[in-house]
Amino acid sequence: MMYSNKHLKEVLCTFKFLPGPIKWDSGFFGQFYDKIQADGFSLRQEKKGIVFEIGNLNNGVPVTPNVQEAETQMIFRNPEKNFAISMGNSYVTFHIVNTYENWEVFNEALMRPFMEKYLELGIYDKIQTCQVVYLNSFEMAAEEPLSDYFTVVSPPFKTFGREAAVQISKNYVAPNGIVLNFKINPQQTTKQNTKSIMLECGAMGTVTMGRPISDWKTMSQDVKNPVKDFFESIITEKLRQIL
Repeated sequence: MMYSNKHLKEVLCTFKFLPGPIKWDSGFFGQFYDKIQADGFSLRQEKKGIVFEIGNLNNGVPVTPNVQEAETQMIFRNPEKNFAISMGNSYVTFHIVNTYENWEVFNEALMRPFMEKYLELGIYDKIQTCQVVYLNSFEMAAEEPLSDYFTVVSPPFKTFGREAAVQISKNYVAPNGIVLNFKINPQQTTKQNTKSIMLECGAMGTVTMGRPISDWKTMSQDVKNPVKDFFESIITEKLRQIL
């Protein structure tokens, strides 16, 4: 069944790699940017995180938390096509925001050409994990229970009043080892008598000893393949009619 994708906000595919023959260096950000800038990736944003390490008690005295700066990440954006590529030590992620048509277009317009440029850096030899995620945003009347829209949500206990918010996270392991997952999180909305949720639905495949990096397209396809059937199984006919 084909959908309009009007509720689909973002699709992303992440590859995580095993350490390769070349030591990671932040200079790779500039090298990759040089390769993709002429293709519309005119914006780049550096992201730095903070890691808190909280120690145990030392003779009954709390240990002062250790605050460290996390490794730098870089996001490259193509504002015209709503493409983005996130890059950091041991991973690269391809994003498309609001304009997803289908997997084939996502693959051919974004992942294939720019994964090829990424591979030219020669940093890694093997992929350890691949993850595909679809982010959907839905709004519904405040009085409507989520069980009307999702088969995995139990009907509300009406004895206690109107269902206000539901948060769910579940993982399933397919026979081939691919982990299917979904999350339902309530979102803020400014509309009266309306509630909003974000549905994250996706899958992840892991090869402990790694898979040749040249197999990236096959691996991503294998991970993506069960997601649509999984999505279809967790939604009701009522939701299907508005997609």
